[in-house]
Amino acid sequence: AVPEGLWFAGTMPLLDFDLWKQAVDNFYPPVAAKAADPAARPIAKSGIDIAGFDFKLGGLVAYGRPFDAMTLKGRHAGDDWRLSVDSDDAVGDISWRAAAFGDRGAVRARLQKLVLADEVPPPKGSAAPSVETGRAADFPALDVIAEKFILKDRELGKLELRATPMGDNWRVDQLSISIGHAKMEMDGLWQRYGDPLQAPGAAEKSLTTMNLKVESSNMNALFSQFGFGDQLKRGTGKLAGKLSWPGHVYQFKTAALSGQFKIEARNGQFAKIPVGAGKLLSLISLQSIPRRITLDFRDVFSEGFAFERIDGNIRINNGIMFTDDFEIVGTAANVKMSGDISLPAEQTNLKLTVVPSLGEGVALGAGVVVGPVGGLGVLLAQKLLQGALSYEYAVTGSWDNPQVVKINNNLPPTKPIVPPAPSTPAPSAETAKKPT
Repeated sequence: AVPEGLWFAGTMPLLDFDLWKQAVDNFYPPVAAKAADPAARPIAKSGIDIAGFDFKLGGLVAYGRPFDAMTLKGRHAGDDWRLSVDSDDAVGDISWRAAAFGDRGAVRARLQKLVLADEVPPPKGSAAPSVETGRAADFPALDVIAEKFILKDRELGKLELRATPMGDNWRVDQLSISIGHAKMEMDGLWQRYGDPLQAPGAAEKSLTTMNLKVESSNMNALFSQFGFGDQLKRGTGKLAGKLSWPGHVYQFKTAALSGQFKIEARNGQFAKIPVGAGKLLSLISLQSIPRRITLDFRDVFSEGFAFERIDGNIRINNGIMFTDDFEIVGTAANVKMSGDISLPAEQTNLKLTVVPSLGEGVALGAGVVVGPVGGLGVLLAQKLLQGALSYEYAVTGSWDNPQVVKINNNLPPTKPIVPPAPSTPAPSAETAKKPT
C-alpha cells in the first residue's frame, strides 16, 4: 500500500543538500546540553507528513562532493527514509534515520558503485568553505559497502566504511578498500578540536589520526592503479603505521602528514624510469642520481635495479620524512639510506652506502667443486671484499636533479633538513574532548 501523506515528484537542475541541511539546522538549532525539556527544540507539525518523493536531478552536492545526474527516490518508513539512487556516480539502496545519534543521523548504504570526485570549489571571489565550522562537519553514523569504488578517476576496489559519531568527534571503526592484488585497512578518529592548546575563541582546527595497513601481492598491479605500473615490476609489499593530518578524513594531503610507518617489499625490480616521471621512485631506485654514482655502478642502476627485499622505518613530520635504517638488498648491490626527504619541497638530503653484491652462488658453486671448507673460505673472502668495496655518497637537492658527492667514511653526516616545529604536539586518537 502507498503510505498516506504528501508526495513530491519532479525534475531539478541541481539539489544542494548541504545548503538545505544548513537551512534546516539554522531553523531548528540544536538543543543546549543542559536543556532537559524535550520541547526545547520546536517541531513543526502541520498535520501532513511527507510520505515520499521521486526526483530526477541534473546534479547533487552532498557533504562538499558533487554527483552527476541521477534518479533519486525516497519512501518514509517509520523512523527511517528508504532511498534508491541510480546514476553514473552511485547505484544502490540507502536508508537514513535522521534522529539517530543526537540528530546527526545514521546512514546505511549498499551500493553496486560509488564514485567520488574532488570537493566542490568555491565560487570565484568567495572564501573557501570550511568543514571546520558549525554543524557542517557533523557527519552521520555510516555503514557503507560499495562493491566498486572509484576515487578521483582511480578504480580502487571494494569499499567498506563504518563510522560512529562520538561526542564532538567522529570515530572511524573500519575503512577498508580491497581488490584482488591489494588491501588497505584503516581505523582511527577525527577530532573536531585537534589542537588541545588553541586559544579560546580561535578558529577551530580539526585533526584526523588513523592507523594504516596496506598489503599487496602484486606491486606492479598496485602501482598500475595510480598510473605508475611501468615503473615497478612484480614484487610483494607491506606498509603499516600511524598517520595524522589536519582536517577531516577525506582531506588527506601528503604535505601535511605526520606520524610513522614501516615499509617492507620483496622480490621486485625497479624498471627503467623515463626522465621526469616518478621523481621520488626514480630517486629511491638511484636512477635519477647522475654520473658520479652510475660510473661506479652503471650496470646495476641504469637499466632497473632488481631487489630481493626492501625494509625501512620512516618518521614523518609536516610532510618531511626521516629514516636511519632504509635498506634495499639487491642481487647486484645492497643500498642503505639515511637522512630526510621533503614531500612539500621535493628536496632530499640523504647519505647512501652502496655495497656491490658478489653473490653467494659463487661460494655455493665453490662448495660443490672444492668441498665445504673451500666454499666457506670463498664465502668469507667474499664478505670481507664486499666491506672493502663499499661506497658512500651525500645526495642533496631536488628530486629530479640531485647533487651527489662521494664522501669519506670518516666524515660527519650532512646537516639534515629541519622541519618547521608544529604549533602543538599531535594528540593521540584518545584525546577526544574540547579543551576547557
